[in-house]
Amino acid sequence: MTPQVDFSLVCDLHMSWVQSQFVYIDRHPATVTCDMPGTGWQIADPSFCVIPPNEVNRE
Repeated sequence: MTPQVDFSLVCDLHMSWVQSQFVYIDRHPATVTCDMPGTGWQIADPSFCVIPPNEVNRE
């Protein structure tokens, strides 16, 4: 999973503003997992949010 990064949820309407102001690595449609505490990001094609197993350090 990715190293410590900031995750944000943003609607389609505001994504063009985000693209003009920030450097971001990837995006995907939000799922329930995306906003859960301890969520990580699995780099894939396409990338997606995951809840790591308990033995993984989530901090």
